[in-house]
Amino acid sequence: MNNGAEASARGGDLSVESKIEVRDLRAVLEVAEHGSFARAAEALWISRASMSEYVKRVEEALGVRLFDRTTRAVRLTPAGRTFVDHATRVLADLDGMQDAVQAAGALTRGRVRLGLPAGVVNQRIWQAISVFHRDHPAVELEFTETTVDDLVRAIQKGDLDLSVVSWPVGAPPARVAVAELDTEPTTVAVAPDHPLAGRTVAASELQEIPLVTFTEGIVLRTIAEEFCRRADLSPTIALRSSVDETVVGLVRTQVGYTITTQHRAREAGLAVVTTDVAPLDRVRGLAWSRRGPLDPVAGLLRDRISSGFRHELE
Repeated sequence: MNNGAEASARGGDLSVESKIEVRDLRAVLEVAEHGSFARAAEALWISRASMSEYVKRVEEALGVRLFDRTTRAVRLTPAGRTFVDHATRVLADLDGMQDAVQAAGALTRGRVRLGLPAGVVNQRIWQAISVFHRDHPAVELEFTETTVDDLVRAIQKGDLDLSVVSWPVGAPPARVAVAELDTEPTTVAVAPDHPLAGRTVAASELQEIPLVTFTEGIVLRTIAEEFCRRADLSPTIALRSSVDETVVGLVRTQVGYTITTQHRAREAGLAVVTTDVAPLDRVRGLAWSRRGPLDPVAGLLRDRISSGFRHELE
């Protein structure tokens, strides 16, 4: 084929594309399905004349007859059957594209009710939330900060979509779906100038030292209670607080010892005490309701937070 013929062929292709519209494709498929122009027109709520016009436009654009018309029936020609096969796929692709685009649009707005353990959210979680907000500025984020026990109850009641939670290793919260983010080793911690600072001792040596711990509902309180039970300790509780800084501050002044994560002990300038009975590690994760599928926008936030932890590990 010479260049002129090639240009002519390409021009013919462009002409077909410009002449045939989506409504024409649907018209041909309706006639093929119903075997009648009149019934196809009724199905699409258009006039018979319009239906004939749409089919004629396709036939003229392609230069073929799609239907054999008689007084009794309308039947597809071989070319018509080929056209119907292709048109069906084209319309399915168009419908799929519309659904995908609309779904993507829905994910750019909405609201996520996110729970956070009061005062102990990791920097990586804040960074993930910041990136999510940058990528989805029209999504409203509503935070609730309280104890893990209260956060889990809120998930179960449907008052939260998603929550950062933590639990003692091996004991995830019940009746909610969870995904682990990381595991944090915990330790006995004391003031830097405490007689036990930096030592390795039997857990029984802690019996005469008061315990500074957290209020009920905070996971480190649960871990401390389990540590005392396994070490056969009956501690004197010096103070319970829901505020991490209060616990750390009192330990610094030698009021007693506490159970915290190794990271938090180093960050707060506390000294680690190694004991023959180690406290359970703390697992951090995300929780959402098991009652139904997670809201798609909340699912995006869950995936963003999880991704931040995976990249850290890599």
